[in-house]
Amino acid sequence: MNKIETLKKTFSYNGCNYSLALWVTAWDYLCLGYKDVTDLTYKLVSVVIEPDTNNIIEPVRENGFIGQTNTLDDACEMLKKYIDTLNIEDEE
Repeated sequence: MNKIETLKKTFSYNGCNYSLALWVTAWDYLCLGYKDVTDLTYKLVSVVIEPDTNNIIEPVRENGFIGQTNTLDDACEMLKKYIDTLNIEDEE
């Protein structure tokens, strides 16, 4: 199983519904995060994947909930860690 498959695909938080998304940034990097399903320009949290960077950044409030790392697997781990802090209940 790939790490991306272990992430929540969709969830509700603070009255908004979010879904997992993968997109290309304006600087031609991949970015993995959660977008509001009714306003795709709004992102709850995202992690930019820059293969050659040495600057690893966790997605926290101080940087607009935008992280940065080297690999897709590391981005998945960062998102999972962040989403776990939200204490989202699994829907039945």
